[in-house]
Amino acid sequence: MSKQTTIQKRRRHFLLGGIILLAIGLTSFAVYGATLLTETKQVIDGSFQPLKRDDGIKKSLSKKEAFSVLLMGIDDTSERNLGSARTDALIYLTINPKNHTVDMVSIPRDTYTTIKTKQTTYQTRINAAYAYGQEEITVPTVEKLLNAPVDYYATFNFNSFL
Repeated sequence: MSKQTTIQKRRRHFLLGGIILLAIGLTSFAVYGATLLTETKQVIDGSFQPLKRDDGIKKSLSKKEAFSVLLMGIDDTSERNLGSARTDALIYLTINPKNHTVDMVSIPRDTYTTIKTKQTTYQTRINAAYAYGQEEITVPTVEKLLNAPVDYYATFNFNSFL
């Protein structure tokens, strides 16, 4: 065998090894991406529960109307097992697609307010509203506090950021 034939075989082996490593890397990346997308979809799907509201008002996103979103970050995970979660973060957003603007306000968790449930009325911190009835109580409490409607909401816990 000549020296040139040996060099060509080494190049082929090196090239074949590189292609195999590249294929393994791309496959691993695709599997990781698919797993991440699936977990993200599960978290997003679990963050919404329709509210039982009397007004039945829903804003159409296709009409490019301004709408509001309440983001709630709760302090509950299966590992912490708190029993009753509270909102550590409340952020009220108004989005105006026509003007391409987003306004937001963070509601301090220690804001003292009135929380109404079906049984009674409480004077306490706003972060306790979630413990009294999750979104069903928190959304109307924020609406009353800000004197502004909440068209949509999303709830996130610590697992949403893992």
